[in-house]
Amino acid sequence: MGGKALIALFLVCLNGEPWAALRSVEIDTPRPFGYTIGDVFDHGISITVDDPWRLDPDSLPGNERIGLWFERQLLRLDESRVAKGTQYRLKIRYQIFNAPANPLEVFTPALELRIVNGGKQMPVFVREWGATIVPLTSGDTLRPVDYLKLQPPIRPPPRNSHTPGLLLAAGGAGLLFSLTVTAYMFGRLPGVRRTRGPFARTLKRIKALPGAGTEADAYRQALRYLHQAFNETAGRVVTGDELDRFFTEQPRHARLREPIEDLFSRTRLEFFEPGRLPADRDIAELLKLCRHCRDVERGLR
Repeated sequence: MGGKALIALFLVCLNGEPWAALRSVEIDTPRPFGYTIGDVFDHGISITVDDPWRLDPDSLPGNERIGLWFERQLLRLDESRVAKGTQYRLKIRYQIFNAPANPLEVFTPALELRIVNGGKQMPVFVREWGATIVPLTSGDTLRPVDYLKLQPPIRPPPRNSHTPGLLLAAGGAGLLFSLTVTAYMFGRLPGVRRTRGPFARTLKRIKALPGAGTEADAYRQALRYLHQAFNETAGRVVTGDELDRFFTEQPRHARLREPIEDLFSRTRLEFFEPGRLPADRDIAELLKLCRHCRDVERGLR
C-alpha cells in the first residue's frame, strides 16, 4: 500500500523572511515493495505557498537517468489558487531499469526545489524514498525475508455521515410534494375537497359536446360555455370592449391576453357578423384555451 506524508514546517528565518511563506509540502507515494525491472511508479508532490511566493520552474527535476536503478520523468505540473496563496501539484514517474540478484531496497534521490519572491529564494526539500525491488528469478529461496516488512494500512479519510441521510430526506420530501400536488390536481387528496372553478367545469362541458370537432352547432355551444366561464370569473358580463378591465381585475389571465382576445373576435364573427365567419371552427383550439384558463384559476400557470 502507498502512503502520504506531510512535512512539518517550523517558523524559522532565512534572510529575515519567515518559513511561514511555505505553507505545506505533501508527498503521495505508492507501495514500497514488489517491484521488478521495467515497473513504473508515480510520486505526487503538493506544495502550497503564501502570496507573493512562487515555485521556481528552474528548480524542477528534469527527465533523466538516475544512478543504477531509475529513470525519472516529470509528467505534470498543475497550479491552482487557494486562499491567499498558490498550490502546485507535481507528478513524477520513476521506472526501474535494472534487476538485482536478490531482493534489494533502493532509494529515489532527494529533491531540492525552490520558491522565490523577487530576489529572495527559499529551498523546499523532498526527502528520498525507498522501495524494494526483486529479481526476475526466485534466487536464494532459503534466505529469510524479514526485511520485507509489511506496511500499516492507510486509514481512509473521514466521511460526512450526515450527507447520505440529508440527501435521502431531501429526495423523499421532493417526492412527497410532487405526489401531493398531483393528487390535488386530480381531486384525489384525502380529506381535501378541491373546488372546481368556472373554467374547470366548462372544460368538462365542452368535452361532453356531441359531434365532430368542427361541427358548427357544437362550436357555437362551446363558445357560449367559454363566455359564461369568463362572466362567472369576473362576476359580471365581459364583452370584447371591456377586456382591458377584465385583465386589470384578473391579472393572472393577462398572460393569456392574445388567445383570449382572439376568442372574443371569433365570437363576434360567429354570432354578430355572419357574413364574416371565422376560417375554421376547431373545438380543439377552444379546449386548449379552456385548459390554460383552468390552470390559471388553479394557480398552476
